Amino acid sequence: MPGAHDVPDQAGAYAPGEVVTLTATPSAGSVFTGWTGHITTTNNPAALSMNSDKTIAAGFGTSLAAPTAYQPQTLPSLQADGFRLLLSGPTNSSYAIEHSTDFTSWISFQSNLVVATPFEIRDQTVSNALFRFYRIRRLP
Repeated sequence: MPGAHDVPDQAGAYAPGEVVTLTATPSAGSVFTGWTGHITTTNNPAALSMNSDKTIAAGFGTSLAAPTAYQPQTLPSLQADGFRLLLSGPTNSSYAIEHSTDFTSWISFQSNLVVATPFEIRDQTVSNALFRFYRIRRLP
């Protein structure tokens, strides 16, 4: 289960109109996506008025990988070490790292199994291009 939700324990009985607070707690590598059932919101925690029987489920999804540029990077460091990115995201997952100059043609230059974050990625193919865009895809 990618997370849990806590409901105050009242042995199933609440006073009519009593307001309970629902809190969803994602497990590592997951994010809360919203409540479904008698309450539909992405608020967390969420308040719910108990005026009848309720069925509620907390939704969870996989958190996304987030790349950030390593700082500082200079022309000499780019020439020596390539462009450096730091990847933060779920561990024990494989990722394909790709670059593009036009957001249309993507070239994969590295695939990794990330076991700890932040994970350093180096694009040794960086050239004198004025700009380069990066994306990271989680592999199945």
